[in-house]
Amino acid sequence: MFPFYTITSHLLTPLTKPRQHLVAGLVAMLVVGLGQVFYPKFYTVLNPDSASYLQLFAYRHAIYPLFLDMLGDNLKLIVAAQVLIYLCANFVMFTMLARAGLPLAVLAVFLLAVASDFYSHAYHYTVQTESLSISLIYLMLGSIALYLAERRPLWLGLAMLWAMLIFGIRQTGLPFPIAIAIVAILCLWFTPKPHQLARTAAALLIPIIAVVGLESAYFYAHHGARDDNLLNRHLFGRAVIVLALNGEDGTASPATLNADDRTTLQPFVEKFATSFNQQKNIYWDEGSYCMWLRTHERYEEAVYVLDRDLLPADAWNRKFALRILSHYPLTVLAGVAKYYALFFCVASSVTTETPLTSNEFVEPDLSDIITSVKTISQFLHLAFLLLGVVFFVSKIWYVYRWGRLLLAKYFRREINSLPPQILLQLQCGGACILMVVGYHLFIAIFSAPYIRFLVLSLSLLI
Repeated sequence: MFPFYTITSHLLTPLTKPRQHLVAGLVAMLVVGLGQVFYPKFYTVLNPDSASYLQLFAYRHAIYPLFLDMLGDNLKLIVAAQVLIYLCANFVMFTMLARAGLPLAVLAVFLLAVASDFYSHAYHYTVQTESLSISLIYLMLGSIALYLAERRPLWLGLAMLWAMLIFGIRQTGLPFPIAIAIVAILCLWFTPKPHQLARTAAALLIPIIAVVGLESAYFYAHHGARDDNLLNRHLFGRAVIVLALNGEDGTASPATLNADDRTTLQPFVEKFATSFNQQKNIYWDEGSYCMWLRTHERYEEAVYVLDRDLLPADAWNRKFALRILSHYPLTVLAGVAKYYALFFCVASSVTTETPLTSNEFVEPDLSDIITSVKTISQFLHLAFLLLGVVFFVSKIWYVYRWGRLLLAKYFRREINSLPPQILLQLQCGGACILMVVGYHLFIAIFSAPYIRFLVLSLSLLI
C-alpha cells in the first residue's frame, strides 16, 4: 500500500519548481511532436477554402491571410510554420498549466487526450484557419489558467490577445474574447482588488485595439470597403433552411415574406426545398441519423457559396435572415439541438471534399455526400462519445456548483473558504465551459453547423 499511496500523492500534488514546469512543457511538446510524425494526414494542402485566404476574399477576416503573406504564400513553409507554432503552443500551454498548479495527474490525462486526437493534428498540414486557431486556443487556455491562479493582469492581457487573434482569424471566434472579459469581470466581483481595476481594464482593451487595428489596416490595404460578410451568408443559408423546414417554397405568401422576399428566394428555396426534405427523410428511414443531421449542413453550404451576384444585398441579407429566424424560434432551437447532437457524429459520419462551385446551384444528394469518403477511426468516435457525455454532465454540475456559490448569502466568504486547488479547478472549468457553450451557441445560431467547427473546442472540453 505504501508505494501506491506515495505514487498517488505525487500524482495529485502540483509541480512547484520552475524547472518542473519547463520539463512538463518539453515532455508535452516531444509527445505531440512524435504524433505529428506518425499520424495520418487526412487533408490535402490546398482545399476549396484555401484560395479565399491566399487571396484575402472580402468576406474573410485578415489575420490568417496576413500570416500567409508573411510566409510568401510558400505552401511548404506555411505547413512547417503551422506545425512549429502548434508544437510551441503545446510547450507554452503545459508549462503555464503546471505553473498554475494543476496536478501531474491532470496534466498527464490532458496530454494523453491531446496527443491521441489525430483528427485535429491533420489540420496543421492544410491551408485552413483551424491550425492557428487550435494553437491560439492552447495559448489562451494556459494564459487564463495562470490568470485565475495568480490574478496578474499580464496573464489576462495575454489571454485576451490570443482570443482576439482567434477572432481576427475567423469570425466565429467572437465568443472567446467575450468569455475572457466575462471571466475577468467575475473574478473582480468575487475577490475585489480596487488597485487592479485600471490594469485589468488595460489588459482587456489594449489587445482589442491592437488586433482590430492590425486586422483592419491589412484588410483595407486590399479592399476599399468591408461590404461582404461570411456570417451574413451563413445566416442567409440558415434562413432558407428554416423556411424549407417549415414547408415554404418561396412562391407562397406567408406573413414572413413580402413581394421582394419571394422574388429573391425563389431561385433558392423553390429549387431545393423538396429535395432537401426528401434527402433527410431518406437518411432517417435508413437509420443513418448522423447523415440526417449532416443534411442541414450540406444544404446551408449549397446556399451560401453561391455566386455573390445571386445573393441579396449584404444588409438586406442580414435583416431578412434575422427576421426569418425570429419568426420561427422553435425551428431555430431545434437546429441548435441538432448541432449539439452532431458532437456525437464527429468520427462516425462521412464527409465529402467535393467542392461546391460558386456559379451554379448544387443540389446535394446521396452520391454527392459519399464522394471521396474519409472514414475516421472508431477509436476517435468512441472518445468523442465519452467526451460528449462528460461535457453535458459537467455543464449541469458547474451550473449547480456556481449557482450555490452565487446564491449564498455570504458568497465571498464561501469562495474564500474553498481550498485553493478546488477553487482553481472550479474557476478553470467554469471558464472553459463558458467559452465552449458560447462558441457552440454562436455557431449553432449564426453560422453553418459544420462538424469540423466542433474540433476547435476539443481542448477546452478536455
